[in-house]
Amino acid sequence: VDFGYIFEHIILNMVKHHFGTVWLGGTFKRKQFDIIEDDNAFIPAVTPVGYPAEKPSFREQAIRKFAGSDERKPFEDLFFHQNFSAPLKRSKIPTLSKILDFVRQAPSASNKQPWRVLLEGKNLHLYIKESPKYIGNYKYNIQAIDAGIAIAHLELGLNDKALAFTTKVMEEAPTEDGLRYIISFKLKKSLQ
Repeated sequence: VDFGYIFEHIILNMVKHHFGTVWLGGTFKRKQFDIIEDDNAFIPAVTPVGYPAEKPSFREQAIRKFAGSDERKPFEDLFFHQNFSAPLKRSKIPTLSKILDFVRQAPSASNKQPWRVLLEGKNLHLYIKESPKYIGNYKYNIQAIDAGIAIAHLELGLNDKALAFTTKVMEEAPTEDGLRYIISFKLKKSLQ
């Protein structure tokens, strides 16, 4: 989670300075990074950095299309109000909807968009819908990186709208079958 959070901040900063980047988590050869001498160390993801081409190549377009990189899940499938059977309506809280769209646009492994956010009073609870495809197929939990990326986007969105908040792992956060609770953002004032 920490790695995803920090690395996404680095990537977004590079993009801000007009560099091209891309997350590579499961599709690079870790053995090529033989600079690490600690047997317990592990590189979960990397990014190439460069200047983006003016026009994407046919190969890049095909890869993006195959991966569904430009497609996003519907807003109502990712964000909920009070409980997980009540999708959050964009029109209910327009400022928050813009912030959550920033989360919705975040990158994730295989573009799974595993994050779910529950608005409960002044709390935004973040969860991950874990995919069995990733459990046991990697040396690490690749969707934990996705959680860190979502945290970065949620934090940046709240800061952009000057909404004060604190973060906390809450023991009393609601639970839901199939979702793993990650963290809560407690807003200083209610948006409802």
